[in-house]
Amino acid sequence: GLYCQGCEAFYQEKDLVEGKCPIHLVTLEKVRERNFFFRLSKYQQPLLDHIARHPEFIQPDFRRNEVVNVIKGGLEDISVSRASVAWGVPMPASIPNGQGHTIYVWFDALINYISAIGYPDERYLDWWCAEDGKSPNALHVIGKDISRFHCIIWPAMLMSAGVPVARAAFIHGFIYARGVKLSKSLGNQIDPVATSARFGADALRWYLTREVAFGADGDFTWERFIERYNVDLANDYGNLLSRSGSMLHKYRAGVVPSTWEPGALEHEIAALAASCARETREAWLRLAPSEALAAAWKLVARANVYVEETKPWALAKDPAAAARLDTVLATLLEVGRLATRWAWPVIPTKAEEAWRGLALPGGPADADPRGDAWFAGGGAAVNAGATLPPVTILFPRIDPEKLETPTP
Repeated sequence: GLYCQGCEAFYQEKDLVEGKCPIHLVTLEKVRERNFFFRLSKYQQPLLDHIARHPEFIQPDFRRNEVVNVIKGGLEDISVSRASVAWGVPMPASIPNGQGHTIYVWFDALINYISAIGYPDERYLDWWCAEDGKSPNALHVIGKDISRFHCIIWPAMLMSAGVPVARAAFIHGFIYARGVKLSKSLGNQIDPVATSARFGADALRWYLTREVAFGADGDFTWERFIERYNVDLANDYGNLLSRSGSMLHKYRAGVVPSTWEPGALEHEIAALAASCARETREAWLRLAPSEALAAAWKLVARANVYVEETKPWALAKDPAAAARLDTVLATLLEVGRLATRWAWPVIPTKAEEAWRGLALPGGPADADPRGDAWFAGGGAAVNAGATLPPVTILFPRIDPEKLETPTP
């Protein structure tokens, strides 16, 4: 067969791109050796039936269609041993004619999903399945270049072994640079370590999750990275927190108000917070981080407009408006709490810092769902009466004209 050293896999002619490996774009070498095979062809219809019964098994939808088309195109039995690779896991001595063979790396690697959690002892089911020990609950998050291993070969192996097939596989795309695949030879690589050292891992993670719809291919450009950073993190979120904290220190000696007397604007924002909470949680559960963050930031954007509507600096000049100022400040701080909680999976370091800056109890990762509610379901801010520490700038604005981007 035609073999790619990089993929450590055999390819059929119909799967090649201009006669080359579809992943590494190199000419394949013709290899001939005696191998042990797994009868994958036996599971063509069982796989199609399983996917038809469980369309959620492969996500997103367009990736499922790709896999289904591959299966319908016909499955051939696959080689699962190598006679020319000495470093692999040796074929068990109990297998006739197995001496000198090692297990094909992908066949061996896939088994680790269950062997690492106890298989063949049934304790593996505690991790692999839901609490009933029967319903599969495992989720694979994988790149599109290994979808066939996880969505065709691996479920067929599990069916063969009588093990419940994983609940789902979510297939994500690649990150490109201006539409071109990252490559050493092209010199267009983006070093994630250097980028994280320069701007923080949170900023890089934010860009990749907010800018790119999970499941699709994405694109990295320094222009879009800086724009996302400045608009979403420095301006919308960071500036909201620093303004709120600064006004609290200036007008209330940094002490969070204990009273909240809402008017029409506050009721509107509280209602928006409730809908954003539902949208955010639902998006996270279906592995749509870009949509989750977009939902959360609707509340952040509304709060920034709210500042201009209420003009707390003007309220501070009127002693008769003291209660109104307390309400405005408490509203802004609560938006900051909710936004920080919802963004925590993507900006954990800065979210923890923001949480401490808001003098909040616990942490943003608190699993209690009541934390998503306005004032966590209470009548006053959860940090009411607390004194905020000095204000810090979470995300200093980047001046693109002075920026020196990390080299590949």
